[in-house]
Order: sequence, then C-alpha cells, then structure tokens
Amino acid sequence: MLDGKLDFIDHSGNMVIDNVFDWTPYIGAYCFHQGLCSMKGDNGKIGLIDKKGEWVVEPEYVYMERVERGYWIVADSCWSWGLIEEPGQVVLPCEFSSLYIDYNDFVRTRTMDHVDQVYDIKGNLLNACDYMGIESIEYAIDENGDYDTQVKAAPHCLKYRTSDAHYGLISRDGKNITLPLYSNISAISEDRYLCIGMCGSVILDDKGNECGEKQ
Repeated sequence: MLDGKLDFIDHSGNMVIDNVFDWTPYIGAYCFHQGLCSMKGDNGKIGLIDKKGEWVVEPEYVYMERVERGYWIVADSCWSWGLIEEPGQVVLPCEFSSLYIDYNDFVRTRTMDHVDQVYDIKGNLLNACDYMGIESIEYAIDENGDYDTQVKAAPHCLKYRTSDAHYGLISRDGKNITLPLYSNISAISEDRYLCIGMCGSVILDDKGNECGEKQ
C-alpha cells in the first residue's frame, strides 16, 4: 500500500496491478482465491476483481466473505444475504435475513418472514420450511379435575418454532397454517388461537383466518 492505494505483485516480485484500488480496513487480507480477490469500488461497495485488476463481479455488495469450495456469502445495501459461486454466478439472490453453509454443505437460510429453509450448494430448494421444533398447546375448559385442578384440552392445531424463536400454526397432519410471524401462540378453544406479534395480537381459527379485530 502507498498513499492509501494498493499495489499487487506476483511471486517473482513483478508489479501486476499498480496503484488503482483504495485500501479499506474492513476487507481484511487482500488474497486471490481461484484468481479472484474482493475489492472496494469507487462507489464504496465490494465486488471481485481478477488478476488483471478487472471487475468480474461488479461492486454492488456491502459485505463479501469467501467460504470453502469456491463460494462467497454476500450482503446487499439492505443487509439481505445471498450466495454467489466463483467466478460470480448468483446461486441465491440477496433476499434472506440470514444465510450460512453448514458442515454438510447445506445452505441454511431464513426468509424475511422468519421461515427457515434448506438449499443444496447449487441453490436447489430441499426444504421450504425447516422447523426447530413442533410444540403442543392446550386450552382450559370449564370442568374441574381431581383436587380442583383445572382441566385442559388439546386444540386442533399445534405450533411450530423457527430458529429465531418465532411461531406459526401447523395442523396435526403436518400442513402449515400460518407463516411464523408470532412471538407466541396460545389456544383459547379447540379452534381458536391467540397469536401475539410485533404489530399486536390477533385471534385465528384452524385455517389461519382472523376472528375479530386485532388488539
């Protein structure tokens, strides 16, 4: 680096890219992987250059991180996450609130509606709604049990939980009734559910239809 500009040399010490690009601290080490290096453009965003200093992936991302096997996790200006493959093909567009590749090479994502999904490394959808867990819920009925304990019964639906602790309704035969938009769901009868979310609470029926006004 000289005067805030980067120079690149090859293993023989020959200058190959001369004083064209600005150094920036948040990229880290300027290393070429499979002939590509992350670089900040004049617009302040990040892309990929080749060994001639030419853009292979235009600088349109605010974050790029290379992972194994030639993939880059990227984020756009809204901090929506996506995945690209060298030399720059988009595998998954930047439309997820979370994205990472696990040790089995599955790409695990979360949509803006809190739905956990699983893709293969080529971007094929394997699981459109991946649950962290499915939980039973109960509602109180009028009858009293032994020792004056309150009797509870199970409603028609269950609730499923996502990786960021949001809940949705699911039928007992495994069909999703609602998106996981709620911080909690409780049953108030066999076919009515109190769903609490960021914008207030709502009562839904077994099919996810609203029953009454939002609170």
